[in-house]
Amino acid sequence: MIETTAELAVHLGGEVTTLATCIRVTRRDGTVFAFTSGTEDLSIDGVLYKAKGGFSPAASVETSQSLSVDSLEIEAILDDDGITEDDLRRGLFDGAGIDVFLINWKNPSQGCLMLRRGTLGEVTLRRAQFTAEIRGLSQAFATQVGELYQPGCNVRRLGDERCQVDLAPFTHTLTVSSVPQPRRQFAHATDIWPDHTFSFGTVKFLSGANTGYEAEVKSYAGGVFTCQLPLPYDVAVGDSFRAIRGCDRTFNTCRTVFDNVVNFRGFPHLPGVDEMLRTSTTAPATPAPETPYVPPVEPPPTIPTPPAPPAPPQPNPPPGSTTKTTAAPVLQAKGLSLVWQDRLGESDEPPSSMQFFGSTAGNRQQNDNGSNRLTFVTFDGRRCLKSEYPANAPGWLNHRTQYLPQRYRELGLCVDVLYPSDFDLTNILGGDNFGKSMFGLLSGCVDFHKPGVPIERAWRGAVCVPEDQIGSENGVNFSYRAATGNIEFDWYAHAVGARVGGVNQLRADVFSRLYNIPGYRNYEKVKIPKGRWFRLELYGRIDTDRGDGTLEMWVDGNRITQAPDLDLGGWVGDRGLYKGRFKPAAPSGTAKTSQTRQQFSFGDGDLSNTDAGQNAQKGGHRFCGIFLRDMLGGVSTADNQKPRKTAAYYTHNWRVYGKV
Repeated sequence: MIETTAELAVHLGGEVTTLATCIRVTRRDGTVFAFTSGTEDLSIDGVLYKAKGGFSPAASVETSQSLSVDSLEIEAILDDDGITEDDLRRGLFDGAGIDVFLINWKNPSQGCLMLRRGTLGEVTLRRAQFTAEIRGLSQAFATQVGELYQPGCNVRRLGDERCQVDLAPFTHTLTVSSVPQPRRQFAHATDIWPDHTFSFGTVKFLSGANTGYEAEVKSYAGGVFTCQLPLPYDVAVGDSFRAIRGCDRTFNTCRTVFDNVVNFRGFPHLPGVDEMLRTSTTAPATPAPETPYVPPVEPPPTIPTPPAPPAPPQPNPPPGSTTKTTAAPVLQAKGLSLVWQDRLGESDEPPSSMQFFGSTAGNRQQNDNGSNRLTFVTFDGRRCLKSEYPANAPGWLNHRTQYLPQRYRELGLCVDVLYPSDFDLTNILGGDNFGKSMFGLLSGCVDFHKPGVPIERAWRGAVCVPEDQIGSENGVNFSYRAATGNIEFDWYAHAVGARVGGVNQLRADVFSRLYNIPGYRNYEKVKIPKGRWFRLELYGRIDTDRGDGTLEMWVDGNRITQAPDLDLGGWVGDRGLYKGRFKPAAPSGTAKTSQTRQQFSFGDGDLSNTDAGQNAQKGGHRFCGIFLRDMLGGVSTADNQKPRKTAAYYTHNWRVYGKV
């Protein structure tokens, strides 16, 4: 018997009724969707039922006195403001609760006549609409109640309230490196675990078309994940996902892998059929140890290899290829030509990271406090420079330069970079960490970082006025975000000026960092990849008028950030004169302060561009080399600049391109 209120019963018995069908869908995450077949929206018990149209029950409701499962189907048009195809494909409505009832749309206060209450069953998608099966409450009678006596554990999910395993140590964030089957199989290239580590586990996509979708893993072998069921959308290279280690529900795995025997929900010593049929001749001397179940591994599909296209004039293998390429697509498209390449992996490889760029005496190379964090290693099959930040220690400055005899109006650096997927620079206090000018472009006068020139003439850290500037280091500034594990890049242009609103703004402090120039746009830092090699291309162009210089940063052919309207010292005049006819030499014993630097020149002899005519012809500063300036924070011993655990990144195949 279906019960309803007396008021609605009277209305149902009348000759004319004003009834509307209402459906309320409650997803497992608590989100409610409500619709009505009426022509206007209805507010019932604080829930707004939308009159969207395109929605109707697909069959009459049937109820019997037996315990058989009763069902009903509904049809509806997909709507971006309601139930979307994307949400259905992602399984967000699987097992959602559904109420179907009639109501007097003219007087909803009369109550409702409940037609069906149950859960959402099978969903069929076709074009712009879907059909959903509603399973009645009697569906619950088909559920097995109680537990079976069996050797294996019967918890529903690893880490649930009955299992109580802490999943944090067994959860890993990875990046897709290849896709054998777009909706079933995908692989990652770094931090590969032994086969079957993630079999029976789960993956949840953090980026890409499947963002938010969680899938069960059928098997894992050789870094390849095979999902139990097809994913709703194609997986793409570069998608990130979170993988949780699997459990085969055996006592041995519970004991040796998860150390969770106290919560094991099986009966590992229960005798089976083999024990019942055992005889004195078939019984082993000692019981055989339990072996975990190993799922079959699906091989990737065989795809015919198409004929190779004609080789381009200059090959461009993927970033981090084991073959050192001379290609830099962005820099070459700008008309720059290769002028230098590192020697790592060659017969004349430098013997020490102190001579990474070359063995020419005089290149500025130093390690603060003797902390050499740079080493040569073979990683991922290629010769790399490794930078390691030790745990609970400052990331002291490690500085290397490569001086180029030729001066360039435009210069570019291309290098392949890899941050492992588990790269973690969270500081001891649990917060973010920062690094300065990891690598970049040198611009300055002809003596800037020139081999054999004393540091006092080749470099000056404190810059007060434009005429006192010897050169600039324009490099990568990075941040590590503890909350997300992201690495972000932007420009750290050291000792430069910029044009803001048509006015030359030269410096707001002695170092003249871009973000300290009043009014200059502070570009947001951009997230860069982890867990795979990426190609970083840095490009710089010297200014011609104190304000049209530029710095650009590209990752895998995409420009991620730019610093325009720069004064890099290219304007014609007395720019970059360190000691000569334009300033008197400092009297003996004069302290080198910000004030005296503006009044006097310090150094030993003239620079080669002190002649006014020669300087006017050359037009001031040019790019003269590249540098590696690897450090954390401000080279401090403070805890907020010390990583809580050791982390390292890798660079491969440094190459420089220039245009005179």
